[in-house]
Amino acid sequence: MKATTVSSILLLAATTVKAHYYFPWLIVNGTQSLQWKYVRKTRPDPYQSTKTADLAQPLRDLFSTNFTCGRSAWESMTTTETADVVAGSEIGFRINQGIVAEPNANQSGLEHPGPGLAYLARAPNDDLTTFSGIDGNWFKIAELLGKSDNEWKLHSYEQHKRHHPPRYPPGKYLLRFEHIYLQPSFYIGSQFFLNCAQINVLPPSAPNSTSTGEGKAGSASLEDYPYAKFPGAYDYMDPGIYIGENIYTEGLLRYVAPGPPLWKP
Repeated sequence: MKATTVSSILLLAATTVKAHYYFPWLIVNGTQSLQWKYVRKTRPDPYQSTKTADLAQPLRDLFSTNFTCGRSAWESMTTTETADVVAGSEIGFRINQGIVAEPNANQSGLEHPGPGLAYLARAPNDDLTTFSGIDGNWFKIAELLGKSDNEWKLHSYEQHKRHHPPRYPPGKYLLRFEHIYLQPSFYIGSQFFLNCAQINVLPPSAPNSTSTGEGKAGSASLEDYPYAKFPGAYDYMDPGIYIGENIYTEGLLRYVAPGPPLWKP
């Protein structure tokens, strides 16, 4: 198997599923971190309660600053650690379903159908402690869309990986992963589940590198890329968010994700 890269997004399979979820565990080359060690901790939905389960409540307001990295995620930017990730590594998240009785259990599984998208934004001066991501320049590194005309890749409870050359400019980034539950023909009906991890991208030749990726980090340019802003990149009537009932009859392979194009280094 070819080595996956820093843009690889991995979601681990589950034996049980629950409708809502969040992504507090970062996984690098198969090693899972402690919950919230590298992922910015968010707050529960204030309109529900303060229970752990309510961390799993989806976001619907596309223009809120919570849409950057999750509810009040900026509050934890000074306390979240940063994971070293060598370009060419496999990286992903594990899902927590918000089970109150087992808040630290390795629960995973996406019950809702819909696409998954991943973005990176580099911190100014490589300082993540002062970078909320709200004014960041986000570029899309992964799209997990239709597996077939009637099944989403993230609805099959398998491991999912993306393969790209490890050519990301070294530096400190926010890695934003979102899963969208699309509800056909419902205005402001789509639900967004998202979190951000803090990573430090190292070149393949970095000391202690265990990556088997090929190529050189930093050899690709983002000069002409149409960066996204979160909030601001999405609107409720975007074709990839407001979808008709016929999406499942015409085929999921025709679906076009919201946001800027996938960056291909």
